[in-house]
Amino acid sequence: MTTDQGKAARRSLPTSDVPEVRLVVCGGVRAPGRLDQALDEAPEDPALDAVVAVARAHTGAESWMLTGGEPTLRRDLPRLVRALADAGAPRLGLVTDGLALGTPKVASMLAELGLTRVRVQLHSARADAHDWLVGQPGAWRRAVQGVRAAVAAGLEVELQVTVTRPTAAHLSELADVATKLGVAAMVLRRVTLRGPAAGADVAVSPRFGLIQRDLEAAVQRGVRQGLTMMLEGFPRCAAPATGPAMIPSDAVVWVLPGEGRWPFQRAHYEPVSGERGCVGCPRDARCSGAPTDYVRRFGRTEIDSESVRLVNPGRLPPTALEGGEVYPPARGGRFPATRPSYVRLAVRLPSLGGDPLVAEQEVGRPERLRVAFLAPGRIADPVLGDHPQPPEPETTRAARVRLVRAAQEGARTLRIASAGSLAHPDAAELLREATRLQFPRIEVAGEAGALDACSDMQLRRLRGITRVDAALFGPDAATHDAVVGIEGAFDAALRALDRLGSLVPSIEIGCYAVLTAPTQAEAFAELWDLGDLPGRPWFRLAPRGGSLHTLASIAATWSAGAARDAIAAVLPKGLLAGSEAVAPAPEATTAWGDVPEHLAKPSGSDRLGCYTGRLTLGPEPAPGDDPGIAIGWSLDA
Repeated sequence: MTTDQGKAARRSLPTSDVPEVRLVVCGGVRAPGRLDQALDEAPEDPALDAVVAVARAHTGAESWMLTGGEPTLRRDLPRLVRALADAGAPRLGLVTDGLALGTPKVASMLAELGLTRVRVQLHSARADAHDWLVGQPGAWRRAVQGVRAAVAAGLEVELQVTVTRPTAAHLSELADVATKLGVAAMVLRRVTLRGPAAGADVAVSPRFGLIQRDLEAAVQRGVRQGLTMMLEGFPRCAAPATGPAMIPSDAVVWVLPGEGRWPFQRAHYEPVSGERGCVGCPRDARCSGAPTDYVRRFGRTEIDSESVRLVNPGRLPPTALEGGEVYPPARGGRFPATRPSYVRLAVRLPSLGGDPLVAEQEVGRPERLRVAFLAPGRIADPVLGDHPQPPEPETTRAARVRLVRAAQEGARTLRIASAGSLAHPDAAELLREATRLQFPRIEVAGEAGALDACSDMQLRRLRGITRVDAALFGPDAATHDAVVGIEGAFDAALRALDRLGSLVPSIEIGCYAVLTAPTQAEAFAELWDLGDLPGRPWFRLAPRGGSLHTLASIAATWSAGAARDAIAAVLPKGLLAGSEAVAPAPEATTAWGDVPEHLAKPSGSDRLGCYTGRLTLGPEPAPGDDPGIAIGWSLDA
């Protein structure tokens, strides 16, 4: 067969209706190398009869390919080839490292037995790179000899190329090598994070955003030179211009014998599942989604950013930034441009319009965002202390990462509130870190007794915090300290507020009463009237309370003023006469970020409470809005 005849022999790509069947006939390899084919403990080779039996169920396939492992390590390979050919194998092929095909005699013998094609693994045009990947010095030279011998024997020859980080930039060179060797096709496959590759994922697995141009250039060069080009295992957005060359995952069927330990090896060979739901992606039938092993290791930002760009090709959002001190727009849940292809598009434009993000992605930005520093709280009461508490404080690095990511969401107000946030041993340092993130407003709320242990220097460094409120769980030291479980906590909290107000006059100082019974309200109101508590009155109805009717009847006896309005802000409308002009208190929110579910729930010691039956209110509730019924309280008279 001539070189031209060898190229022409490659048929169309396999499809889900007419798939390529890969028969796993051997688990062993010559050397583990750094790729993903090697098994930690390969089972014994399946019996010849077992392979033929499972193959017979797929006579309607586009082809049968013997694979593994390395099939040429089987001693009975000639007999297996003959048996499969006699069974009516369609386009019987062999995936191999090529080392056993070094002479035309071997290749010709296999062709006479019924083999029609070979797919030789050649991962780079550069010998040292290929040898490093397969872990065998001289393997490149011997593989090329095997390709030449197979072409000379009249077999249809393809190259299988595992795309890796160090070799991606040289894929186009390999297309030139393939043309010179006279092969019919090239399969560019994604390295999966299995086997040896799982332990060297960063060194071996390339990032999709960085290899897009390399993949597209290699496919284009191969097509121009008459090669059939195929991509396997990549999502469509990895190389959008190569769509027709992509093999969908259901176009390949892996068949393993059902004997011995082989059924347990299926997960090592079958395609990695792909995550669905790429944002706005016009994925066609050839795209298998975002590979879960890749996403687990590298995330999906570059996948989502490209899928969104495909919806509006060539467009950038006209978000003008006019005048004054300008900061880059907040990410607000959008995906940043991460690819060189975007940079090449951007530099051709006279202006980016001010927004560095890749496409129009309208995502609502929260008015407020609450974060928590995870640490054991100082509050003994389980309802108010967000139990179960974390056993140890989280690292400052973890908390800083959460703060930085929260800053990208575009919220106007950052709220730091939970039972344990101010109890974190590095709370002062983390609060100072929050002031560097350009939030227009930063509010802090919680049991503030721990702040009294901070030095004057630590408190002075909190310039930039907008407001600090201390939670009070009783109107006197005995009641408060009993709930907290720490003697002196009441006095420490008020002392910390007094020191902070003196050291940093720009910070708004206040406190709020966490009511667990209606009868506590009267005493708190008197303290504010006497000036013994700082700031304006504010009430939080605890998740464990009493009768709202009783609370309203108590407040009804008070003179009009700030304390009465503060009670009205947490009561259902109509329960307290004359409260129509009072806006309801904002509702508490879950903690943002990577926080355990039970700690992400609204905190029982937050300044803001939770309500049921609450109508959907705007970011800033207005007079006339109904806050609903506080959770933990009732309308019983």
